[in-house]
Amino acid sequence: MTLRSFDRPGDYIDGRFELPAAPEGEITTRSPADKDDLVGCHPWAVSQVDRAVEAASVAQRSWKRLSKGERAAFLRAYQEVAKRRKEEIAQTIAREVGKAIWDARAEAGAIAAKVDLVLGDGAAWTEDR
Repeated sequence: MTLRSFDRPGDYIDGRFELPAAPEGEITTRSPADKDDLVGCHPWAVSQVDRAVEAASVAQRSWKRLSKGERAAFLRAYQEVAKRRKEEIAQTIAREVGKAIWDARAEAGAIAAKVDLVLGDGAAWTEDR
């Protein structure tokens, strides 16, 4: 596996990554375990916040209109991606926060397992009231 900085620059808004049109600054992330390991450089702009909030609000309304079964299908698809990319997720966690790889792998493995919790016992907590 090739370790690299994140290759999706910008903010995730309305289903895609977008760089700010007029960056106001940049956040540089280095691994706390190896300061020479550049995990990512992320330009930011406050102007992106309102767009991101609006896009999230629209997406939430669409999500709410889906049936319970349709929502579950999306979560199962997410779960499969999390399982398939477990090692990549673990490597990213280890680099980003300086965790031991064995601990990062356990955390990455828990991501997919949480879908079972949400769709199982946790479903009662997400019912429309």
